[in-house]
Amino acid sequence: MQYFSFLKMFCQFNPGKNIDSENISTHRKIKNQYEAVVIGSGYGGAIAASRLSRAGIEVCLLERGKEIRPGEFPNKEISALEEVQANYEDKQIGPKNGLFDFHFNKDINVLVGCGLGGTSLINANVSLRAVPEVFQDPAWPKNIREEASKHGFDPYYSLAEEMLRPNPIPNQYRNLAKHQALKTSASF
Repeated sequence: MQYFSFLKMFCQFNPGKNIDSENISTHRKIKNQYEAVVIGSGYGGAIAASRLSRAGIEVCLLERGKEIRPGEFPNKEISALEEVQANYEDKQIGPKNGLFDFHFNKDINVLVGCGLGGTSLINANVSLRAVPEVFQDPAWPKNIREEASKHGFDPYYSLAEEMLRPNPIPNQYRNLAKHQALKTSASF
């Protein structure tokens, strides 16, 4: 149980209710047994927990990090720096539950979100369809490359769009500093 002592645990997930602090449990309240345990509350974990719960299965959803409510996100450079953790091999610096969780390795570097919501907390809610050529890169497993060339991923994109209902950025927000920075980055 030591490893899980710093995890936030959201048990008896009920997608019909708003998540509030009364629903968030600590490891002292966790039961000995659940029908299903889902690790991670990002896009995959949240959907898995929701579907299992809707099927009447008692779910315990485990997440590393803390719940960050609207208005609590870092909004200045210094407060963002206080939320950075970095991991390289067996070394870790910064708070273990820092929102921005960097992993540096020889083969790949990754930034993930740490908190209730996982990486969805930090990815700016971008929803784009990849151009088909992306999936022809030899870095993808052979079965994904073959599926992409035979059938494409349009049905899967459509399903995700139906569930998530993404919308374009409203015109009044298109001149935000973040949006301009992203446009500049995309032009390189």
